[in-house]
Amino acid sequence: MSKLTREYKMHSGKRLAFVQTVLLVILLSLIVHFTLSQLRESQSNYVPYIFRIKEKYVDLEPSQGSISVEYEAEATAETSTHPMLNLNPTLDDWIGGKIKGYRIFAFSAFLDIRNASAPYIRVLGAAPTNYEPFVSDILCDVFQEDGQPLKTVPSEIRIQMPSNGASNCSFFFECDLSSISRSVWQTAYWVSLKSSRPPDQNNTSLPKLRVHHLALPNPADSDGTFVACIKPFFGLWNSPFALVEFIEMYKILGVSHFVFYDTSIGTDARRVLNYYAAKGLVTLFRWTLPYDRRDILHNAHHTCINDCKMRVINRFEFLVTVDVDEFLLPTNGMTTLYALIQEIHKKEQANNRNPSLIGAYTFLNKFFFKEFGKVTKDDGEGGKTEEKLRNSLSTQAYVQRSPSFFEYRRRSKYIARPNATDFLTVHHTANFSQGYRDYVVPSHLGLSQHYRLCAWRGIKICLMQKPLIDTNAWTWASLLVPAVKEACLLLDLNNINVCPFI
Repeated sequence: MSKLTREYKMHSGKRLAFVQTVLLVILLSLIVHFTLSQLRESQSNYVPYIFRIKEKYVDLEPSQGSISVEYEAEATAETSTHPMLNLNPTLDDWIGGKIKGYRIFAFSAFLDIRNASAPYIRVLGAAPTNYEPFVSDILCDVFQEDGQPLKTVPSEIRIQMPSNGASNCSFFFECDLSSISRSVWQTAYWVSLKSSRPPDQNNTSLPKLRVHHLALPNPADSDGTFVACIKPFFGLWNSPFALVEFIEMYKILGVSHFVFYDTSIGTDARRVLNYYAAKGLVTLFRWTLPYDRRDILHNAHHTCINDCKMRVINRFEFLVTVDVDEFLLPTNGMTTLYALIQEIHKKEQANNRNPSLIGAYTFLNKFFFKEFGKVTKDDGEGGKTEEKLRNSLSTQAYVQRSPSFFEYRRRSKYIARPNATDFLTVHHTANFSQGYRDYVVPSHLGLSQHYRLCAWRGIKICLMQKPLIDTNAWTWASLLVPAVKEACLLLDLNNINVCPFI
């Protein structure tokens, strides 16, 4: 064999070894990526790319509240502090347009002037997951009430990537108004998104969205008040009795208003919501999301939660974000959420920490799986209507829970201060205004009690641990049972076999 042939074979062998190494690295990377993807899918609150923190929020000091003192003195006369302003469900619905070849959708828009030196309009919507690299030149057309253009301004984008690999996700466009004088942006009434490229069949503008203005702070109206924001239901959800229990329990806990989003609600559940809406306790928004359920994570729930948060800023001091089978309950003998928060503040002050800087109160999750079975309470009067009713309520009958806690930010739920937060996710607050922080509620003070079936991919591993008896929810039985009974009678739910024992 010639020297040239030997060198050629040696060189070819090195090249082959190099190629094999590269292929092995690629294969290992794919295995790791697939494993992580499976892990992420199993954690409903996994956030692979959290909302970006923006510099324009850094000079919002906690002592200023949620709006600059300077603007508060010069606010326009039409700005109201009435709690229901911005909660008109007829003003907003999903609209769509095609920008740079992609279909994007928007639901609502808000003028945020909490930092008066950097005002902006936040547009809340949804777009394809791979859309972000193409939005560097998205512009915002701002209009006054009569449709006359005010200004075209640049925008920035925030995105909540889905954990389930869905092809669409929640998007948030922020139209920068810092180059516009106050006298101009105060009159902003409509906003539309467009590309800086010339319009064509693949590049049109988004239809105009109504711009909501935040209310002025009025502590006399909002201090100590609670609103609950509930994300869209799945499927044709129709559990009216569970809905009555949910609303009546949170009313006892101190919530004075409930905001729901209507994707697909059954006839009987809608009847319950209409009943409470007539009493001024519920606002129901249309949520006609233009995606199949498989195409976007949980009906764009991150868009929904942040839409609700923007609407209630300066109208309620506290925002509760839960599902209808979740109850944030004090465990220390307190009977209202406000009493619990006051107790937390006392403990913070005793430890030389400023409680006014708490932006959210996060409750760890405990599952009360229904497969564990009911533990009915019989006081010797089991034949009474009230006793039958009590043993039909999830919070009163299902008192066996899993012994282990989920870690912080996993399955947890929270109470947020809307004025102190920037972006919310389902299980925790993503971003706070500067200076504010999260407070993890210790289990001896409060828990998120979650009543549901154990069903993760058909494997009931959640039932392998021996349950513990936890009767904490019985604390509210004497108030909850008569409240639910009254609602059942007024709604005439016994005639549709919902409250047959009434």
